[in-house]
Amino acid sequence: MAAQALPINNELTDEINSYALKKRKPTDLQIRSLKNKADKLRGKVPESLYYDVQGMIAFLAHDIEALSTHYQTAIKLDSTNFQTQYNYLAALSNAGTYSNALAHGKLMLANFPEHSEEILSLLVEYAFMACRMHEALFFLSQLNDPSQNKYHPLLKKCITIFEAAELNDDVAERLQSLVFNVIQKNNLYFSSSSIGLTDNCIHYHIYVDSRIEDIFEINWQLANELVENTENPYSDAILFEFESIDVLEESLA
Repeated sequence: MAAQALPINNELTDEINSYALKKRKPTDLQIRSLKNKADKLRGKVPESLYYDVQGMIAFLAHDIEALSTHYQTAIKLDSTNFQTQYNYLAALSNAGTYSNALAHGKLMLANFPEHSEEILSLLVEYAFMACRMHEALFFLSQLNDPSQNKYHPLLKKCITIFEAAELNDDVAERLQSLVFNVIQKNNLYFSSSSIGLTDNCIHYHIYVDSRIEDIFEINWQLANELVENTENPYSDAILFEFESIDVLEESLA
């Protein structure tokens, strides 16, 4: 995530970003250390920036409730600070809460028209990862040059699959939310996600900081979650699959 530099000390934000880039769960000791360092800065930096940093740390801990509380406080203290709200978007999306990021991004689009192109690009991504394909296409169409957006070709193909399966954005977003129910129930550490195509099916990969040997059981729970909570999981159109972050790291090595 792109964290805002502290006016008097860049070391803390650099340390936070170093953990974020690893996409691994920090230890409780590391989280406590970051919180202690942030508390020592209170009174030395603007109060809104203090809560911004606390929100970043809450993201690393994947404490979504604390993340939202800290950032909402920061925004109330300085509602015109674009960087703080951008950091909030980054934290929400990096924690895998794409629907929440999408909702806040829409508010930012209205409040920061001078940053509309940047915000629209983010909204394309968040809508796409929330499985709101038609909404992602709408935001894509608002860009100055939609063809340059990295999601442009894949998004068109995903919408074709949606339409063939008669799958709409609301239902697809609901399916995606069930995936994160499994994350919460099992206290998994979300690392990242990606969408590709496999045999004309949308393949949604969810990477978590878990051992490869544990992934089969997690996917079994995911299958049960989808079957028990939906009338139609649309598995021929969209396939959700957990994978270990180890697999992603090996593929990028």
